[in-house]
Amino acid sequence: FLLHTCYSLQNLDIQTNEIEKTLCEELPQSLSNYVAQFGELKKKVDKRGRKLVDYDHAKHTYSSAKSSSKKGETDPKVAKAFSELQQAESLYKEINNELLESLPAAYDNRIAFYVNTLQTLFNSHSVYQTECTKLNKQIVSQLDRLAESIDILRVPRPEPRPSTPTDSVNDMGSHRSTPSPAPAPPPATPASLADSTSGQPNASAGNPFEEDNAEEVFENKIYPVRSS
Repeated sequence: FLLHTCYSLQNLDIQTNEIEKTLCEELPQSLSNYVAQFGELKKKVDKRGRKLVDYDHAKHTYSSAKSSSKKGETDPKVAKAFSELQQAESLYKEINNELLESLPAAYDNRIAFYVNTLQTLFNSHSVYQTECTKLNKQIVSQLDRLAESIDILRVPRPEPRPSTPTDSVNDMGSHRSTPSPAPAPPPATPASLADSTSGQPNASAGNPFEEDNAEEVFENKIYPVRSS
């Protein structure tokens, strides 16, 4: 199932790449070719304008030479001006006739360009949507079969062991509360040590040598006084 699903996803990527190629390469190239012809037409229009200026200049030169000449058409200057006039007229008419054919054709060509461009655009979208619909249906079908066979693909797990009365008794015993230990005595502080010392009998109180009459008592014990 996984292999078929991956294959369908790869086909989806292929269809996406195809429509991207059409939209990003073929259509822009067709548009560039269509727009490029206008540059050539503009050059020809500019050239016709220059040839028209030359033609007007040749006519003016011929008229001036003819009006100033006394010999008329037999004058070499007039004949030369007439020859230049014919040449300028021929060049102008040639480029003008060419534009009279190419300009209407370029204008009418817009319809064919729009038709071809839009057909390519919508045909590519139609093919893309159709193929994607088929592939999506295949993926959904494969996922449905995967869902139906989930019990077969499931990893076996051990079944839970049934509980017994002994287990319940053990569980109850584990929850019994244990006696809490007696609290530890607080740590000794200098104040508590002083209080405990004051409560005990002073060892120096029973020492006869620390009293004021210690020397007299000692002498009486060594040399007792006899009564008369």
